[in-house]
Amino acid sequence: MLKMRKAFCAVFLSIVLVSASMAPAMGLGIQNVLWGRGPVNWIQTCFIAGMKGTGAYGTDPRYVVKQAYVRQVEGRYDSGRYYSFYIRNGGGYYVYTPQLSKFNDPWNACYLYYGWLY
Repeated sequence: MLKMRKAFCAVFLSIVLVSASMAPAMGLGIQNVLWGRGPVNWIQTCFIAGMKGTGAYGTDPRYVVKQAYVRQVEGRYDSGRYYSFYIRNGGGYYVYTPQLSKFNDPWNACYLYYGWLY
């Protein structure tokens, strides 16, 4: 009985910890920016179509986000802006930008940019 109780507590604690770590990654909201650095640097944005900005990630709470972009600059490499689809009217579904990724050049700094269009 004691082993079963310990196993239940361990499983419950791991579920709580995983859920708590996923909440910031999901952004707890409507606009999200995801990025990673390491051997491969990457960035991607997403938003729910037809929803006003929340103030998170630099969005303006007065306007509906209709498009997002990402950009990656490292040394002489400049990806330019990669845009998501333009959303005229709401929909309640997630819209993603293409995920930009590039192998890291250790001799140059990598800069990741994103933005929102209203």
